[in-house]
Amino acid sequence: MRPRLSHLLFLCVFCAAGGLAWLAAQTASTNRIPTALVPGESYAVDAVNGRVTFDVEFRKDSRYVLLLGSLGYSGRSYSIRLNAQRVPEVTVRHARTIAPLPRRSTALAQNRRNELRARPIIQQTAATDIFPQRADGSATRVTPSEAARNFYLHVTDGELDDSKQYAQVKGRLVAEGDEVRIYLDRQQAREDLSPRILDEMVTLFDREIVPSFRENLGECNDVDGDGKFTILMTPWLGRLQGGKTSLGGFVRGSDFRRDMGTPYSNHSDMLYLNSDVRPDDHLCTLLVHEYTHAVCFSARLPSLAYPHGLPEEDDWLNEAIAHVFENLYGRGWSNLGHRVSRFMNEPQAYPLVVRDYYHAGMWRNHGCRGATYLFLRWCVDQFGVEILQDLIQNPASGIRNLEWSTGVKFDELFRRWTIALYQSGRRLDLAPTVVPDGAHPKQSDPVENIQLCRNESSRPGFTVATANSAANPQKTHEQGRHASSNRPPATAARHNRASCSGSTCGTAELSQPPEGKLLACPNPTADCFTSLDLRGRLAEWGLAGPQPLRWNVEQGDYTVRVRGTAPAFVEMHAAAAAGVRRIQIVAERGTKLQVSLVKLPDDWPQLSIDSSWIEPSETSIRETETGGVLCRALNVRVRMHSADQWRVDRIACEQNDGETRETFVLEGEELNGRRKTDGTAAKSGEVRTFLLPIGHRFGTEKRLLLKVVACDQQGRRTCAWSTVGEADHPRGRLEVADGGETPFH
Repeated sequence: MRPRLSHLLFLCVFCAAGGLAWLAAQTASTNRIPTALVPGESYAVDAVNGRVTFDVEFRKDSRYVLLLGSLGYSGRSYSIRLNAQRVPEVTVRHARTIAPLPRRSTALAQNRRNELRARPIIQQTAATDIFPQRADGSATRVTPSEAARNFYLHVTDGELDDSKQYAQVKGRLVAEGDEVRIYLDRQQAREDLSPRILDEMVTLFDREIVPSFRENLGECNDVDGDGKFTILMTPWLGRLQGGKTSLGGFVRGSDFRRDMGTPYSNHSDMLYLNSDVRPDDHLCTLLVHEYTHAVCFSARLPSLAYPHGLPEEDDWLNEAIAHVFENLYGRGWSNLGHRVSRFMNEPQAYPLVVRDYYHAGMWRNHGCRGATYLFLRWCVDQFGVEILQDLIQNPASGIRNLEWSTGVKFDELFRRWTIALYQSGRRLDLAPTVVPDGAHPKQSDPVENIQLCRNESSRPGFTVATANSAANPQKTHEQGRHASSNRPPATAARHNRASCSGSTCGTAELSQPPEGKLLACPNPTADCFTSLDLRGRLAEWGLAGPQPLRWNVEQGDYTVRVRGTAPAFVEMHAAAAAGVRRIQIVAERGTKLQVSLVKLPDDWPQLSIDSSWIEPSETSIRETETGGVLCRALNVRVRMHSADQWRVDRIACEQNDGETRETFVLEGEELNGRRKTDGTAAKSGEVRTFLLPIGHRFGTEKRLLLKVVACDQQGRRTCAWSTVGEADHPRGRLEVADGGETPFH
């Protein structure tokens, strides 16, 4: 009898405690639900079974932004249906305020750093000490010839675990330094290489890359026991997969494996480089990116600290780490600018979390790579550069690795990142500042204490011009990747893929608006980017924030398609009728819907643009002549609504689709020189017209994307987007940013 009474008493106490906890949670939740939305603030709206319902009030100029995210499987798209119904008053308000992002405590961070320092960053012992023997029991140590060496490379579009798809490349030693040996494919003459390319590569590795990585992050395992890193230069990289793929360089994770036979592994710490590379700034960017991959692969191999190795890293996070290091310590944005711009042009189309790019059919998907870079760059902005070393050396991978390094659950990181994408760069400080002549505010701060191939273009006043490389088609190619699998070669296709970079190169020039500096995020809870201006400029690529979708709630239901782990941005407005609307959001099964909400200030400026092509005969030679050749000009008409004293800061034109990457940006005096009207400051409703002689720069087979960034006298930025294609002539499609469509009169 007594045990039964004690059990009953325990049950009563447990229920009472649970009830009190539930009541406290409800009270806390109620306190977090605001009585009215504060303009500019970001709010979380919790979804229940893929459904969200809340009421908002629309006035004449009211606009709201829905930040929709999917945490579902990245291999598919999900449908999210939006519906708005009139209701008498606001009765359902489930939006809650967002607390500031928790920071890792100083003590916790220091303890973590001490833990990492307690073991060698990368075990630099002989290969026989840490690597298993081959299946046949033969010795694992390799002593390559100094003058010649044979390598194996997957060159077709066949299966990666089929030995017949590999070609033998006979390399001869053409350059050597203290840290690196460079081999050249015998099918190419040394005289065919760019002048000074070998000296430049040796200098970069000996004086900058390897010493800096060794001191601050780690270095590659000496897999082949020769004491130096190996580079193979071959023209094969310009015609992989039967000529369909061209790469600038790549690292194959299987080459670091001693338990895989040839041709699947070359048993060497090495990278492959296209022999047509040139000794310019892009070369440093490329080498830093690929050497980062080599260090990451080495960190996850069996070692004295982890005899069985660390879990293989997911592709998306592996590439993100390499891109962040490339951005911080390379020289310019030649491998990143187009990727960031492509993601921002259509964020809902590019998933963030892709464990295996190759098997997902997304390898070298530029939009996905832009997403990974922006996500990890934001994490570094919030949590510090220490998380990069954590990510490389943690005994975890993917989302779990990220959560361990930041101390924050992934779903919350994803929400904050989505908010930061929208909120960052929306406001400028127009107060006078003392800036040296010709200087620009820096676009990214270098990581402290690491002296490595620094991105000189991030320094104020620094501009680098680099030669453009040949336009080579770059589709999909993967070989050798990920160093910690124990699967045999026949089933290790994923481990036989490459971490590669393109061979394109561009001007490593950075700038922000010529007048005004970027303000700290206007919403303290938004945790904005501190290193990037997402409505500024990355070298030759102009940004205008994430391109939003637009929904007039008076026009019925609206459906959004979004990939798993991708964000979508929807601007809501009521074109004519004010009143309260009940917004209902229903996502299909598996979406794992995430919703955030921002109410724009009613007086936030609105921008509209209209564009049309003008043939050479329709305008003066002076306005359309370029290099003595007449070309079509794009006539761009810009109007600001509800704002006086405004200016157009930047007009960017681009064709950024597939392997087409063409861009042209006008700003400052160059832009003012293309304005057809005079006057110092435009008034509300006034139209500014710009004539851009760009017909010779862009092909006619693809649509042209037009992005305009303007700013009012309070430093508030607004952006507009428009697409112009052959089907749109003679006029481009009108689009309005931060509001509904407003036709020209």
